[in-house]
Amino acid sequence: MKLAGTALERIAIVVASLVLSIGLIAVLSGFFASHDPAGVSGSAGAVGQQFLDLGHVHLSPGELRPPYDSDPPTSGAHVPEPVLHDRAMLTNDQLLTALEAGDVVIMYGGRQPPAGLAALAKSVAGPFTPTLAADGQAVVLAPWDPGPDRTRVDADAPHRHGRRSAAAEVR
Repeated sequence: MKLAGTALERIAIVVASLVLSIGLIAVLSGFFASHDPAGVSGSAGAVGQQFLDLGHVHLSPGELRPPYDSDPPTSGAHVPEPVLHDRAMLTNDQLLTALEAGDVVIMYGGRQPPAGLAALAKSVAGPFTPTLAADGQAVVLAPWDPGPDRTRVDADAPHRHGRRSAAAEVR
């Protein structure tokens, strides 16, 4: 009988210890989380231009593409096509492949990037290589000419994720 009581006491001690530990972790997590500064500054209102997520469906070459909601597109169905060169015009397929992989793509007007933009890109991600781009670890610089008949996403407007574009920051 004494053996059964000892086993119950041990179980009660283990359960009480677990409950106390979980409670302590919850209290301390709440305490430290409330004292952690967010490190975000700026206006609290809506910033940037937002676009719907049109997905990342892979198409076969020649397959009809659905319309995009911006030009250049920020998401959508595309034929997977790797980015092989930095500072070269990108097709929509290359752009969407790079964005899907996780690359940062900065498009600029003109033949050469604005002064300081290449140095900024290199300081953040190092020199461009196709392997880095395929792994989603590259900052890709690409010229972009919207042409007279295309709707242009303003490069000087805040980026859709709440940050200004690097081209606007370099100025």
